[in-house]
Amino acid sequence: MQDRLIKGVAYFEEHLKAIAKGLFDLPFKTDNQAVNEQLTDALKQLKEDIYLKACCLDACKNGFSVKEYQKTKSVKAIEAEKSEKKKVEIKDDVMDKSPLYAQLRAWRSRKADELETELYTIIPNKPLKLIAQEKPVTLPALKEIEGMGPKRVKAFGAEILDIVLRFLGENPETADLGEMPEEPKKKAKKPIGETYRITKEMFDSGMSVKAIAKERKLAESTIYSHLVRFVEQGVLEASQFVEKEKYNEILEYFESTFDPQISMAREVLGETYNYGEIKAVLAELEREHFFDNQPNEED
Repeated sequence: MQDRLIKGVAYFEEHLKAIAKGLFDLPFKTDNQAVNEQLTDALKQLKEDIYLKACCLDACKNGFSVKEYQKTKSVKAIEAEKSEKKKVEIKDDVMDKSPLYAQLRAWRSRKADELETELYTIIPNKPLKLIAQEKPVTLPALKEIEGMGPKRVKAFGAEILDIVLRFLGENPETADLGEMPEEPKKKAKKPIGETYRITKEMFDSGMSVKAIAKERKLAESTIYSHLVRFVEQGVLEASQFVEKEKYNEILEYFESTFDPQISMAREVLGETYNYGEIKAVLAELEREHFFDNQPNEED
């Protein structure tokens, strides 16, 4: 048994080292400070667990002893809690060293302050890095960047191209930025019925989804479906009835995954996010044709 255990220890020690090698040097950083804090805690705990398991395996290299194993586990657990090894700094990727990316990030910070909103609601990290990498110089080329839908290009395209062109040493004032491609025609929606209008009137009067559902004796999911219809038509914004923190988390999920599957979004985000809230944010993105530029499988 001891011989088999020694061989098992050697096997798992090798695989543990392979898994941990370079793991904490990967670029996990996002634009969302709350997510960064969660990642920091998770990575810190993971690093502590790997350290403790590696120490326990090392203690069993020459055979298993209950006393030696328990002693090692107890001592190393205390060391792991106090050790500097548990500290983890979330890192960006190599694109952070790009001068153009630095300029784009500085512009985004100024724009977020100006509009009093979160950084990733202007442009998330991923498309910003792709812009720094691809260096588009026309509006159609900018729209081809994953995550840059018509709404973002219309709102920020000229400013972004100005930064890129100046970085390339070209004069933005004489450059031909091209024209935005025509947006696909929206599918005609069925006329909104009386029940939808009643929900909208109650919502406009200041009632919450829960209050409307109680007053109308309908399920909250039904009220959400009514409001989502108005989001699809551009009459309402999802942020008007989805609380800010949830709205930002759902928005970041779709912008980072580019996956419009509601069931998967719910599974990742958790049960505290109801389908109505997710559908509302999704409807807003689809209204803006966000998912039109699907990334390639290679991406």
